[in-house]
Amino acid sequence: MAVEVPTTMRAAVYRPGDLNPVIEHQHPVPRPGHGQVLLKVAACGVCHSDVFLLTEALIDDRTYILGHEISGYPVQFGEGVEGIREDQLYVVYVLVPCVRSSNGQPPNMNGVGNDGGLAEYIVVEQTQLVPAPKGLSPEIACLAGDSLITAFNAVHNNAGLRPGTKKRVLIYGVGGLGHQALQIAKSYGATVFAVDYKKAARELAVELGAERAFSLSELTSETAAGTFTVDIVIDFVANQQSFSLAKAATKGNAQSLLSVPPSKIVLVSIISTMHTQQR
Repeated sequence: MAVEVPTTMRAAVYRPGDLNPVIEHQHPVPRPGHGQVLLKVAACGVCHSDVFLLTEALIDDRTYILGHEISGYPVQFGEGVEGIREDQLYVVYVLVPCVRSSNGQPPNMNGVGNDGGLAEYIVVEQTQLVPAPKGLSPEIACLAGDSLITAFNAVHNNAGLRPGTKKRVLIYGVGGLGHQALQIAKSYGATVFAVDYKKAARELAVELGAERAFSLSELTSETAAGTFTVDIVIDFVANQQSFSLAKAATKGNAQSLLSVPPSKIVLVSIISTMHTQQR
């Protein structure tokens, strides 16, 4: 059944120098080309990187629609598109691992450089569409486009955790990424701890299954006394203080490389670049 699509839409447009996105009420609705699909956006998340762009902590002199955590329903199809259903909720896969921009700006993807999902409609490549599980709400599904796969990459690929693990894991920073990483690590069987300077974040961590959630002063005291150590730290803050505390939390495992496997620190940056340090 064909869906009537308007010619204009509302869209939150990033313009360099503006501290707030410009809401355009008559922005042209894009049309899908070969191999492309027009989605009616059902939900779009707001990422911390959007804040960095608006405050010019990330410099970008391009103009485009923000939003890269997107879910929606197909309403128009370009030539050559097959196997996409109008009644299926899809998540848009926007990230390209290890992409670097050639001119020093953030790389091109939907919502950064190219038009994103903070609008009523978006055109994407068919190959970007991932079916959402039945019954999953659009508001939850859209997070899989960036924050969830970032947390999964940190836990599964960089930290190397697998289901059935007995590792002790410290999640540093229980925000949009950290609270998801905590749940993934917990579901794998890890004994999970957390640290955050916010009381509400610490309470959330315990609610989600953390054995204990430390304040910064508590973690500093316990690591200094040698009464707390973990196998892996996944650090979603990634500054000098967090790295120093992460090293302190893992140093107890570096006393004897003959009897104890090396610990690992995973640093997660603002652009989802993962780095690891092994002790």
